[in-house]
Parts: sequence; C-alpha cells; structure tokens
Amino acid sequence: MVVEKTKLMLVIEDKYGESVEQILHREYYQKRRNYREIADLLGVSEPTICQWLERFGFMAKRWTLSTTAHHSFSNNAGFRLSREPVFAG
Repeated sequence: MVVEKTKLMLVIEDKYGESVEQILHREYYQKRRNYREIADLLGVSEPTICQWLERFGFMAKRWTLSTTAHHSFSNNAGFRLSREPVFAG
C-alpha cells in the first residue's frame, strides 16, 4: 500500500533515519507501546499516532467484552474487559 506522507512524517523519518511505518510497527507491535508512549517518543499527539496507524492499515487495539481474556479484569457486573486487537476501519 502506498501512503502519501505528511510533512510531519517526513520530518520524523529524517530525524530517526527510518520510515514512520517501520517506527510504528516496532513501537506498537514489537514493543507493545500505547498511543501516548509512541506520541511522547515522536513528539506528536495521540490522535496523530492513531491516524497514522489507521493510514498505514495497522490494527488498532480496542476494549472488547470477553469471557476468556488473557489480559483482563472483572467489573462488578461480572463481565471481563480485555484489550484485543481488531482491524481498524
């Protein structure tokens, strides 16, 4: 997929010496950082990170209801809330 890059993306790429797509993949999937952590690292806002992830077609993590969640907690109603990857879009 060819993504038209913004001026800010090009500045980030020049600063870090690699593509924004590679940076996002490493930080989001391999290091499992959240939007805020990546935004702080790159010096941009959380919504910018979310938009970039969507622009590159990466999956977004959203809270979903589950009864067999690996990373989960229970609320008072007995539901288990977990963070599972789902396709953005």
